[in-house]
Amino acid sequence: METLLLLENVSVKYGAIEAIRGINMEIKEGSVVCLIGANGAGKSTTVNTIAGLVKNQTGKIFYDGKDISKWETDERIKSGIAISMEGRRIFPDQTVYDNLLLGGYTRRKKIKELKRDIDQIMDRFPILKERANQLAGTLSGGQLQILAIARAFIAKPKLMLLDEPSLGLAPILIKEIYKMIKDFHKEGMTILLVEQFAQYAFSISDYAYVLEHGKIVIEGKSEDVRNNPALSSAYLGE
Repeated sequence: METLLLLENVSVKYGAIEAIRGINMEIKEGSVVCLIGANGAGKSTTVNTIAGLVKNQTGKIFYDGKDISKWETDERIKSGIAISMEGRRIFPDQTVYDNLLLGGYTRRKKIKELKRDIDQIMDRFPILKERANQLAGTLSGGQLQILAIARAFIAKPKLMLLDEPSLGLAPILIKEIYKMIKDFHKEGMTILLVEQFAQYAFSISDYAYVLEHGKIVIEGKSEDVRNNPALSSAYLGE
């Protein structure tokens, strides 16, 4: 498989605080890679840096063979990167349906195909269909999480960045979300999956990185990382 995303010695500081320190990461095209770590480990900073929401002080980011380190977020989105962020970040004063439409903004020239995909997403998650004309800001926490993830998938990106998709969801909904992730992966989507509790992430990913205090401390095939005695049981929900 070709390399789709490559981080070389990437570091980010917030003032004097070093959030991520010299990260090296590779994501092959067509793969699912998981990044796990405790709260405050630097997971969200890593994802936000890839998306261009946070600027790296050192190192380079390569996407699809191009150095995108200095690209703005909108340039990265247009090139095929999408993000579902921790904290949901939906548009509360827009309807559920309009949020999904906005997720497919880069596909707006193919509106029939876009609306078909929205219908399919709503069929998968009936709560979105039931609340299609309801303002997104009135949804429950779990419903907001489903909407945020569905909206990101509507963009049909080349690289999907999922920041803690299971956060705040009941187990039955987590299974549905992960089934959707698997389905899109089967269609060829490359996915970076960020989780604190990794039992689901390990089950569908090819490769895993473990982040502690802003540094990669373990990496390897997901099965090998899962069985690594140095891996804290806290990440496995045990």
